[in-house]
Amino acid sequence: MDVSERDWISRYFAPLVSAPGAAALRDDVAELSASGRMIVTTDALVEGVHFLPDDPIETVARKLVRTNVSDILAKGGRPHEALLTLGWPTGREEDQLARFAAALGEELARWGASLIGGDTTASPQGLFLSLTLTGTCGPEGPVRRGGAKAGDVLWVTGQIGAACRGFRALKVGQMDDPFVGRYREPALAPPGIVDLLRKYATASMDVSDGLLGDARILAYRKLSASSMAELGLV
Repeated sequence: MDVSERDWISRYFAPLVSAPGAAALRDDVAELSASGRMIVTTDALVEGVHFLPDDPIETVARKLVRTNVSDILAKGGRPHEALLTLGWPTGREEDQLARFAAALGEELARWGASLIGGDTTASPQGLFLSLTLTGTCGPEGPVRRGGAKAGDVLWVTGQIGAACRGFRALKVGQMDDPFVGRYREPALAPPGIVDLLRKYATASMDVSDGLLGDARILAYRKLSASSMAELGLV
């Protein structure tokens, strides 16, 4: 998410939020009311923006699942149920749709989640996908971004920048670059990270906008939206 999108959220949509579990739209997940510590997140992928038109369709399905699973894991949650919104271009063959569905099912099962519904429609242009994923947390609830404090140690899992490097390699035709796989199928922390986060983490978030940018967001989470805007942090 770029700076303008964060500003849109804080300016137009955050004022509409009243549910305490939404954390004023300052986190990657919302906690559902009266849910027994159930959280929910959603992410969308757009052809030409988040993936290339000729990316294998199976990798698009896996990327869609993993972008959402990453949010759930980062909150100390375990993936549970999913809703799929799919805008399928008329120019794509049905064989690709079958392969997409198979890969989606396999990837959801890998993380212990299941598809429970959604919506499909024709797309006049490129492929559009959105997944809404719920997750279950422990009795303490999700690990929020806002718990960070001075003196905390910052830990990172995975290899920062691998997906970006793979994308840049594809753009210049370097198909054999080893990081292409990290762009097409993001690597996530192992499921065991959930227990560590629940036990030790004061704050947590998945890295989607780069290490420095997201670390800044984590550090300034307790500032009001207006204060963050004045400091140029949103």
